[in-house]
Amino acid sequence: HPSQAFQVNAEGVKNICMPLLEDVKAKLIHISTDYVFDGKKESPYVETDPVNPLSFYAESKLKGEEYVKRLLPDAIILRVQWLYGARGKSFASKLIQDITNGSFAEKYRLIQDRIGDPTSVTDISKAIEALIFKEISGLYHLSAGGACSWVEFGKTIFTLNDLRWEERVEVVWEEEMKRPAKRPRFSSFSSKRFEEMVGVKMIPWQMQLHQVIAQLRGGRSK
Repeated sequence: HPSQAFQVNAEGVKNICMPLLEDVKAKLIHISTDYVFDGKKESPYVETDPVNPLSFYAESKLKGEEYVKRLLPDAIILRVQWLYGARGKSFASKLIQDITNGSFAEKYRLIQDRIGDPTSVTDISKAIEALIFKEISGLYHLSAGGACSWVEFGKTIFTLNDLRWEERVEVVWEEEMKRPAKRPRFSSFSSKRFEEMVGVKMIPWQMQLHQVIAQLRGGRSK
């Protein structure tokens, strides 16, 4: 639904910005996405790389960024990706929760040729806090260290839970999914600008994943 996407992700962001124009104490932190890129690059994306959204959703998110930059130049724009958490409802979150809690499906169809940085929302929130205390602004890429495919991500979840993945993971390719909205094939970020500006190192995705699984296991044992 293109019109709904633009209404929420673009015009909605504009509506948030407008009341803040005269509030000198206000600070907007706008969350954007890796989908603003087309995935044709073969090394991690940096903030200065040209954008080329592939879907209406991606175009609407980019339009939201443009509103923030134009209306609130002192705001923070964070591009994030492949988010998950112990209580989230994203695909990555449900994958981790189901496998860790033993309620997994017969088989998971995971994509081999989509590469990104699975990132814990806990680490994103810590990074946002660090940005606030530094009192800085601008555009930042923020994701876990390292990159992987959805296949590798799924296999790692099984492995960290001491489970075999061979009969549970079906390797597929993006074109087999036949989804109406295109997604970037490769969207790994470089968080170097954030790390240098704030002095905080984003830990590897494997370590973040291990922490979330440990959190789920801890909650299950109580």
